[in-house]
Amino acid sequence: MPPPEALTPPHNLDAEESVLGAMMLSPHAVEACMDVLEGREFYRPSHGRIFKAAVAVYSKGQPVDPITVADELERDGGLKHVEGGIERIHELNALVPAASNAKHYATIVRETWLARGLVKAGMELTRLGYERSGSIEEVFAEADAKVIELQGYLERRRDSVFNGKQLAEDFLERLSNPEEALAGVQPPFTFLSPLKGGRLYVLGGYQADGKTALAMQFLRAACEGGARVGFHSIEMSRTDLTDRLIAQMGVPYEQVRDKEISDTYREKLNEALVSIAEWDWEIIDDEAVDPSVIRRSQRRGRYDLLIVDHLHRIPIKDPKYDRQELEKAVRQITNIAREFEIPVLLLAQLSRSGDKKDPFPRPTMADLRGSAMIEAEASAVWFVWRKRDKQHQPGSEAEFIIAKNRHGQLGWQHLWFHGRQVRFAMQETT
Repeated sequence: MPPPEALTPPHNLDAEESVLGAMMLSPHAVEACMDVLEGREFYRPSHGRIFKAAVAVYSKGQPVDPITVADELERDGGLKHVEGGIERIHELNALVPAASNAKHYATIVRETWLARGLVKAGMELTRLGYERSGSIEEVFAEADAKVIELQGYLERRRDSVFNGKQLAEDFLERLSNPEEALAGVQPPFTFLSPLKGGRLYVLGGYQADGKTALAMQFLRAACEGGARVGFHSIEMSRTDLTDRLIAQMGVPYEQVRDKEISDTYREKLNEALVSIAEWDWEIIDDEAVDPSVIRRSQRRGRYDLLIVDHLHRIPIKDPKYDRQELEKAVRQITNIAREFEIPVLLLAQLSRSGDKKDPFPRPTMADLRGSAMIEAEASAVWFVWRKRDKQHQPGSEAEFIIAKNRHGQLGWQHLWFHGRQVRFAMQETT
């Protein structure tokens, strides 16, 4: 057998031509093909351009035929890249066997595209094995990420199309099981609704305002409610997180941190350790975590809730494209929530303002790096904000701010931060 690079990649030009011809014969064929394809799946680049032009024409409410498609291509400068020009488009219109089979042709095109992706991934894996520059663990992680990304394309498209009958049946099922419809992952405060599957929740805050402490309260509440939780820790080590969790359960943080537990708190410590051991949760302690690692751990762990601490510590490969990579990470993490039908709580760092007198103002959506993408993707955006003294040190008074909420009201809730227990409460306690 010749080496892989000498072989012709998997493709089916007949199916590609049939897709394009069917789309120019029937609007139903356009819809059927749009359900399966996005345009990148075509082996011949000119076919991809024609497909996108046909979709653009259809989206404008115009009839899709050789003339309108050629006109669309001419406007965006793509017609010159179609070998044969408008004559080729007319030729495609006459080639299709039956417009009613459009979805079948489209499926063939998509499957051959995925096969090409598999071949490419295999060649990349071979290259990684021969030319590895890092540790073998890093090589395996990179290889795994490539395969997971390819599999993600397959699964997302498979589950993304639902007909009216399926939607009606789904509604009736939720209507007959209202408790299940209302179910979700238990939050730490009563003013918050349960965290729902398929949604991204963003918790932002300035440094030292207590984002991680609050995230640990979300973890505890979810575990006590019976959920399985995965906590991706980029910010803190597993020992720091464990110490904070024990402190939240009643043992003074300074004693936990210094490992000098007084007799007064020995019983509390034992109770905390028993609870922590019984909960169904895992800390993924990896400062090099990125969305591919998060997806891989979710496939392995099958968590009911994922917590990621935090967005702005995810490694950026090229600082020149910081914003684009940040936005890509937000999209990928949102896709994980949707793909696995789980809530994801993503922590985010706020940048200090340029005002020296008030460098930590009450936060708004504009204070989030990548705020436009976060606002577009997140179901809810929350801020935890603690008022600061003249030396800009955070005090005990805090606010939980609901800056965005697709499924409820906006507003804020007064909280108190208890330093010895490293936790927030809805009212001041002794």
